[in-house]
Amino acid sequence: MLRRWRIEKASTRDDPQRRRLRLQGSMEDVSRLLRSFGGMCGRPRREKSREYNLSLYIHGAGADELARLEAALGSVCPGEAPAEAPSQPPGETPKPAAASTGPAQASGSLDEIFGFSGGAPKNGAPSNPAPAPAPAAPPAAASDLASLLGSPAPKAEEPKAPDPVPAPAAPEPAAPPVTPNAIPNGRQDGGATAPPPPPIAAAPSRALDSLPLYGARLEPDPTKDFEGLLVGAHNRFAHAGALSIASNPGGLYNPWFVSGGIGSGKSHLLHALARKLGESGQVFLTTGPRLVVAVNRLQRAGRIRELEEAAAKAQSLVLDDFHLTGLSEENREAIAALFQGFLKEGRQMVLASAYPARLMGAFEEALGLRLASGQAVELRLPSGEDLKELLQASLRGAGFSAQETNEADWWSRAGDVFAPASVGVRRLRRLKALSGRLGKPASLRDLLAELAASSAGAIPEDDAVKAAGGEPDPGDGEPTALFFPSGEEARADWTWVRLRRAARERGWPFSWKRTARMAYDPGEAYGVPFWIAEQCQRAAPRAALVLAPASGGLAEGGEDVRAALEGLTEGLGVRTSFVPHPAAASPAVYVRAYLDMLPEAA
Repeated sequence: MLRRWRIEKASTRDDPQRRRLRLQGSMEDVSRLLRSFGGMCGRPRREKSREYNLSLYIHGAGADELARLEAALGSVCPGEAPAEAPSQPPGETPKPAAASTGPAQASGSLDEIFGFSGGAPKNGAPSNPAPAPAPAAPPAAASDLASLLGSPAPKAEEPKAPDPVPAPAAPEPAAPPVTPNAIPNGRQDGGATAPPPPPIAAAPSRALDSLPLYGARLEPDPTKDFEGLLVGAHNRFAHAGALSIASNPGGLYNPWFVSGGIGSGKSHLLHALARKLGESGQVFLTTGPRLVVAVNRLQRAGRIRELEEAAAKAQSLVLDDFHLTGLSEENREAIAALFQGFLKEGRQMVLASAYPARLMGAFEEALGLRLASGQAVELRLPSGEDLKELLQASLRGAGFSAQETNEADWWSRAGDVFAPASVGVRRLRRLKALSGRLGKPASLRDLLAELAASSAGAIPEDDAVKAAGGEPDPGDGEPTALFFPSGEEARADWTWVRLRRAARERGWPFSWKRTARMAYDPGEAYGVPFWIAEQCQRAAPRAALVLAPASGGLAEGGEDVRAALEGLTEGLGVRTSFVPHPAAASPAVYVRAYLDMLPEAA
């Protein structure tokens, strides 16, 4: 029970309205608080003082929001007089509250309420918990992605975590993830090379503002259909459900909820179903982050009716990355009305998430949904021969010959390239196209060798790192944001230079220029993907390079963090690469980063 509370000023140059709420109570009290004020609350921390055992930061709260918060707290118990802590002097970085980099574990309720623990996720569980709705998000400027995504706007020195729901245990991975094992070596010579070739022409990109519905609506991927979907023990039940929906949309399985880990085939199944449903009526295909961005922008522009009319014409709604749908007071009603419109009129609704339906209670409550009223299915990761057969089909669809994919030794050379499978195939497709455009066609065997991780070297001396980071960028290029752990600026610049040199050594064009360099708090693992998306909205880059920390939840998250980053930034038109910090010596790391940042060829 809440026994004592106090609100202190804790302003910074970037957030002059920031305050610190200190509590003497339980995690259940904090959970109730986040349900009502999650849009402006930071991640709760444990305190060691006698007076208070918990604290969290309040971001961007105006007088009205602060009064509401104080009234809610005061209805439980009287608060103490606010302590006017000195504001942070301009230009100084505030020191974070003393706490471990992982969440504290004082009681079993912490896992139950927030879905995280002080150590690595168990059983390979995704490290980025799904954000729970934030019903009382504070007003924000139109350029503020905290409102666009329904996630609070943490600052660089205090990244803010969304209110998560418990993370499920993920299926056993089909292939081992990239294992960070060393820091870059000190070799700085790139060797004499010819001048880089001109940039590869890419399909012209359009700003979100110029896209219909701010890019909310997607076209189904023509390469993802039921004919190319490998059916096995990992997805047979879901495949049968999808075929049933395709033949009778809006029937028994409505809503239809499908969940599974990275690489389980959710997106392929959804695009195949969307294509089939499109044969008999309009389909509204989107993702959680894209829908939220569109709703918030359309509301601010007074044009939400455009989305309502587009949805009313569709016979089916197919939404991927439901777990990344950031709900706020601003957008929750409009999104709930859109969902309810499909269900009440008997039109089909399909949702896909990294988390199973049993862990989506917060979303159900906020949107008035009952996922169990339709059907919920879980996909498993394919393995063994099923995985090999799936990859062979995907590689043939990416332009590789049947002869190449049937060779006996290609599978043994794959290593960690296909962790996860969809990303590995995408990188191989881009590498194949890049090699062909530069007049250097390569076989599948050669491309796999280029992407396969190799052993790393020793840690470079600080002087060598700083010297490498001092190299200037090219005069032009796509604006790119560089994100790195606090205190690692020199090594981040070194990583950028290594990326550029890796391209130069291979004769590849380098078409990016650093226009923003920002540090994040590596101890705030759960909020960092949302914070990076916020900064991408503000800085408006076309690409982003994210350097992982050496240890902690964000480093251990691996592909789960990469997937969350990609899901959140993709809707903004930003191509994001996640670099495992300790493995930055491997040449394959830079090849992968380059390919992730590369636009699809025109």
